[in-house]
Amino acid sequence: MGYQVCYRAKVENDIFSNVPAIFSFGKEWSVDSKKKTELGRIRDMASKRKLKEGDGLKVQSGKVKDSTGNNSALPSDYPKILEEIKTRVRSARIKASLSVNRELVTLYWEIGRLILQRRKAEGWGARVIDRLSADLRREFSDMKGFSSRNLKYMRKFAESYTQKEIVQQAAAQIPWFHNCVILDKIKDVEQRQWYIQATVKHGWSRAVLVHQIESDLSFERVPA
Repeated sequence: MGYQVCYRAKVENDIFSNVPAIFSFGKEWSVDSKKKTELGRIRDMASKRKLKEGDGLKVQSGKVKDSTGNNSALPSDYPKILEEIKTRVRSARIKASLSVNRELVTLYWEIGRLILQRRKAEGWGARVIDRLSADLRREFSDMKGFSSRNLKYMRKFAESYTQKEIVQQAAAQIPWFHNCVILDKIKDVEQRQWYIQATVKHGWSRAVLVHQIESDLSFERVPA
């Protein structure tokens, strides 16, 4: 028989951290299969025990939560309070956005009125508007909207709506580029007012507004 050398790892304290291994060197490997099977069974039992102890607990964002997803340390009405705060934040954001839009559209109308007045009084043309655009963009580099093209829209806007009150009550309720679409595509004052009201009521995007105008059906058939 070939010379055999056997080594058994000593198991101390934690049977799971030091796995006994029995090797023999010769023509064939010989393993104490009975002991190996027993150790495998014990390991499986330990794994199952650990899983059982962890049942009903989940770790999420560094916090331990139960299987329902609730943090046991929180008040029972916490979800309700959270939803109320979310609702108020969304509402405030919408109001702030609308307020900013009103101020912006009103500003554009005032700029357009100044340009319109100078054109009538001093004959301001495209060259002066180009220079005005360059100076404004240099001074307010963090702002958009002072291109020559947009300044001409402002002038047209002021020419179409002569009273500031009408602008604030109607046109300032929709985004600026919605107003530009209406200025380009609608000549009739009554129709313009109708499309402004319909946009506010239905929340039309600019693409939807264009489609509604080009379909030429909304104004005739659908109440604002």
